[in-house]
Formats: sequence, structure tokens, C-alpha cells
Amino acid sequence: MNCVEAASDSKTTGQDLEVDKQIPVDASDDPASDGKTDQDQNATKDIKGHCCIENLSKVTAQVSPNLICPAMTKLHFMATRLEIYAMLGALFYVVISFSWAEPIRDSALQLVGLFITAELFGAITGFARLPPLLGMLLAGVMFRHVGFFHAEGLFLKFTATVRTTAMTMILIRAGLGLDASALLRLSMVVVRLSVIPCTVEATTVAIMSHFLLNFPWHWGFLLGFVLASVSPAVVVPSLIVLQSNGYGEDKGVGTLVIASSSLDNIFSITLFGVVLSTIFSEGSFTEVIIQGPLEVLIGITWGFLMGIISIYIPHQEEKSVIQLRTIMIGASGLLTVLGSQLIGYSGAGPLGCIVGSFVAACGWRAFSPATTYVPVLKNMNDYWLIFQPFLFALIGTEINLRALDVDNTLLGLGIIFVGVLVRICVCCLSVQGCGLNLRETLFIGVSWLPKATVQAVLGPVALDMARSTKDVAPTEYAGQVLTIAVLSIVLTAPIGAIGIQQTGPILLNRSKTEDCGNEDGQPIAELQTIT
Repeated sequence: MNCVEAASDSKTTGQDLEVDKQIPVDASDDPASDGKTDQDQNATKDIKGHCCIENLSKVTAQVSPNLICPAMTKLHFMATRLEIYAMLGALFYVVISFSWAEPIRDSALQLVGLFITAELFGAITGFARLPPLLGMLLAGVMFRHVGFFHAEGLFLKFTATVRTTAMTMILIRAGLGLDASALLRLSMVVVRLSVIPCTVEATTVAIMSHFLLNFPWHWGFLLGFVLASVSPAVVVPSLIVLQSNGYGEDKGVGTLVIASSSLDNIFSITLFGVVLSTIFSEGSFTEVIIQGPLEVLIGITWGFLMGIISIYIPHQEEKSVIQLRTIMIGASGLLTVLGSQLIGYSGAGPLGCIVGSFVAACGWRAFSPATTYVPVLKNMNDYWLIFQPFLFALIGTEINLRALDVDNTLLGLGIIFVGVLVRICVCCLSVQGCGLNLRETLFIGVSWLPKATVQAVLGPVALDMARSTKDVAPTEYAGQVLTIAVLSIVLTAPIGAIGIQQTGPILLNRSKTEDCGNEDGQPIAELQTIT
């Protein structure tokens, strides 16, 4: 059937009325006739054009990306992000080429290139079902050793500020994510699971680092509280997948671990800040002893005040209440962390940031509809996606593989291994008496293994402060703390993620009903209200 015949057929079906109206009806119409009028020629052109459009539409439908590679949506998402980053990077280069001096321009380009590469490496490791932060960390190490990244002077201080901002994001997310009602329902089991393993592991690491690495006691405990925190960035996504498939839902194992991981982070970060402030304190011994409790008091008081203000300002009926709350909670958190460093009470900042966001979240839940406070946490999670590549890649740039001492590295690995082993054992003991069977108890121990986000945030903090003192000894200790923190990330993050994914379906019961109970069919005393 040719195009003219197709057009004639479409006339009977009523699909191309507009074209048919342009075709003259002539009883003596002869295709071979040379006596066509201008109207006949125009009608023939319209028919051919219509047929070309139809054929082009068919070809376009056949080569649709969704038909060629329907399973590559993640690749499309990654390619879109990389394209946007590349265009923004090119635009950034053009702008700064006109307005910034060469040293500043080069440093800015290094930072942009590091960010794009970290995103790419993170996406690759994500495809391998490993934590993306490993790829971001590797990107930073690569930039350092191929000579693409040199941080010094003002740029070095700027990178430290970027890391501090990333830490603030984590603190705010931790505070906003805590649910006071859930913590009350879970009773003391959350406190036991978050406080006891963290304290025991930190003490174990402090003792081993003191005798094996010749760390002073305060530096040993600083390293201990850096390592003694689990990573929600690794644990939570894996547990959510298991929960969505019904694993552990009968006893609320996933909810227990998620709630405890947030409190575990808060506890370790708070004590890290207190120990850090005592290390760099220039006061007398009495002042150093008093400074710890004083920082806790300042942090709680200031955080409570900022949280109360954030509940009532802006008003919940404000048109842009979500955006304003996001800006206010972010700005107040960053002010708290940076301001505490400025006045010499650095330990109060992280605690105040967490308390402020927690109090604000409690008030929003009590007095505001969910549509006005849930998006605030979502916004913070979105901002974290921007700062995450900076955080892990910048930490990677601090690692100099050529300068690593083999003996100290092996000792550091031994400290990590023993600390993790002790932590798992203590975790299993901490949940005794909660109605969990042996398999579920072992799973909680495995889920308490991964270390990543908090180690990445706290690891370089001491190094940044030591550099400002111009003292050699603190800088050496801080460098070792950072190296061991990175080793803990590289070792435990992938092992923990794979361990949760593989052992969850084996160790946890898969629930297809909403019934909750222990092996005897009785509700669990401390966990019955989770599910």
C-alpha cells in the first residue's frame, strides 16, 4: 500500500480528516495524468509529509531508551547527575576565569574535579552493592597520589570548614531522626545497646593504643570514641530493605537497631567532643576537669533554647514554613558548632546541635501537621547527598600511602579487629532478656559492625585543630587517629553491609502477619510496642 492509498484508507476510519479535506474529489482522477492542478500537487505533498511523520514516529518509538535498556534506570540517573555536574563545573570555570586570581581558581577547580570524580566512583561502588562512600574515599586517595590535589594555606582552612559543615549535617539529621515516643516505648534496651558497647569498645581501644602505639591516655580515648560508633549510613538502608521484605518485623529488630544507632552516634560524638576539648585546653588541671561537665551543660542549655525558638519561629501557617525551618535549623546548627570552637568549648557544639534539632523535631511533631516537618528532614537528607562526596573525598586526600608506617598500620588493624570483636560480644550481651532468640541476637551483633560516617567526620577534626597549634606531637597523634579511622571505614563498611544483607534472611524470621511475639507466642516486654 502506497502513501496515497494509506491516506485514502484513513479517510474511511476518520483518523486524517484534515488531510482528506485537502484532497480534491475528481471522478476522472488518473495517477499518470500530467494535467494536475496546483491544489492537487499541494494535497499530494501534504499526504507524503503526513506519511513521513508517521514513519518517523514509529522509528522513534522503536529506538526509545526505555525499550533498548529498560533495566538501566540507575545508569540514566547517574549519567544525568554527572552531566549536570560537568556543565556546572564548566560554567564555574568560565565564571572564575574572569574574576578570580589564578591560585584561587586552581584550588576551586581542584575541589570541583574532586567532587565530580567522587560522585562517579561512589556510583560505581554503589552498582557493586557496596557503600558508595568507599568509592568517594578512593577518589580522594587517588587525587592525592596523582598530584591533582594540593591543599595549603587558605584552601586548607576552607576544606576544614567544608568537613565541619558536613559534620553539622550529620548531627542535625541525627537529632531530627530521633523519635521521643519510640525511645520511651523501647525503654532501657536502646540505652543499653547504644551506650554499653560504645563505652566498652572505646575503653578497649584506648588501652590497646596506649600500650601498642604509645598514645597518651587522652589520645587513646579520643581514638576510642572515634572508632566506637556504628554507621547509620550503612546500617539503616540495609535494614530498611530487610524490613520491607518482612524480616525481623515480628519482634521489631530493625527498629531497635535503627533507634539505637542514632543514640550511639550522639553518645560517641558527645564524649569525643569532651575529650578533644580537654586535649587542646590550655587551662589548669582543675579547669580541664571542670570543662567536660561544663561543656555538656552549655550544649544542652543552648540546644534546648535554639530548639524552642525553632518550634515557634517561623509560624506553622507561614507560606514557606518548610524552607524557612530548613534554613533556620541548618544555620543554627552550623552557628552552634563553629561558635563553640570560637569560644573554646568545642565539645558543647555537637551536643547543642543534636539537642536543638531534637527539641525542634519534638515540638513540630506535637504542634504541627506532618506535611510541615517531615520535609525538613528530607531536605537535610538531600543536602547531605551534596556534602557526602566532599566529606569522604577530602578525607581520602589526607591519606598519604607513601608515608604510612607498616608496623603502626598493622598495629592499627589489630586494634580495630579486637575492638570490633569486643563490641560484637558486648552487643549480644546487652540485648539479653529482651525476648530475642540466639539468631536474632547474633544478627544485632553483625549489624553493629559497620563504621563509616562518624569516623569520616571525627577522624580529621583533631588533625585540623592540631595544625593550628603548630605543635609536632599532637599533629603526629592526630595523623595516626585519622589513618586508623580510615582503615576502620575501608574494612568494616563493606564487610558490615554484606554481612547484614546476607545474614538477615538467614538469622531473622520472615513475618507475613502483623502478630508480634517471642518464641512462646507471648509479647516481648520491651519490644512489643515497636511493630
